[in-house]
Amino acid sequence: MRNTTKTPTTTEQSWQARAEKAEAQVTTLLQEMEYLKAQVRLLTAKRYGASSEKSKQNSDQLSLFDSAFNEAEASTEAFAPEPELVTVPAHKRKKSKGKKGQILDGLPENIIEYHLSEEEMVCSCCGNQRHVIRQEVTRELAVVPPQFSVNVHVQDVCGCRHCESNGDGSEQVIVTAPKPNRAFPGSIASPSVVAHVIEEKYVMGVPLYRQEKQWVRRGVLLSRQNMANWVVHASQNWFKPIYDRMKETGLTPQFWRISA
Repeated sequence: MRNTTKTPTTTEQSWQARAEKAEAQVTTLLQEMEYLKAQVRLLTAKRYGASSEKSKQNSDQLSLFDSAFNEAEASTEAFAPEPELVTVPAHKRKKSKGKKGQILDGLPENIIEYHLSEEEMVCSCCGNQRHVIRQEVTRELAVVPPQFSVNVHVQDVCGCRHCESNGDGSEQVIVTAPKPNRAFPGSIASPSVVAHVIEEKYVMGVPLYRQEKQWVRRGVLLSRQNMANWVVHASQNWFKPIYDRMKETGLTPQFWRISA
C-alpha cells in the first residue's frame, strides 16, 4: 500500500482561519475589559478615597464625601450673622428683642450669680459698706450632653406569717407588688433608649454602627445588633398595630376622597 498525504481542503482552511480570528478578538476583548476594570478602580479611588488635596466642588452641590465628612468646612459662611450675646443692664427692659432674644426665648435658665466677698463689700476709700447699684446680665447658650442612668425595678414580695404558720395552704399567702409590663421583655432596653436610637437613625440619619461608637465613648458597650433587634421589635409590636389601625380607619367611607 502507498501512503498518501492528505492536504486540508478549502473548507477546513476557512474554519481554521475563523477560529484564529475569533481567538484574537477574544484576547482583545479581555484586554479591553481589564483596562476598563482598572479605570473603574481608579475613578472609585478618586471619588471615595482619601485625598490630601481640597477638591473644588460647587457650593450648591456638595459631593457625597464632603456632605458626610466635611460638613462643617463645606457649610461654613464667613459673613453669616452670629447671634449677639451682649451684656446689658438688668433694669433696662424697653429695648425690643432682637434675633438673640428670639433664639433663647422659652429655654430653661440656670441663674449663676457673682457676688463680692465680705471684705470686698467694704469701701477701700472710706471703709463704709458698699451697696448693689445694678446687675449686669449676660446670656449664653449652653448644652448638656445626654445623661444615662439605670432604672432598677424592685418589687416587694409580701407574705403573712400567721397564715404561713396556721394556714391550710388553700389561700394565697405570698403576694408580689404589681409592676407595669415591660415594652421590651427580656431586654435591658427601655422605651426611652429605643426612642433615642430610632430618632438618631431615622430622623438624624446616624447609622447604627456610628451609634455603637457613640455608646462606647459614653461608657456603654452596646452593639449594633442589639439596637437593630430593638428597632425591629418596636416596629413589629408597637408601630405596626398603630399603622394597621390607621390604615383600617383611613379606608372607611367617611375618609374617602374623589377628585373630579
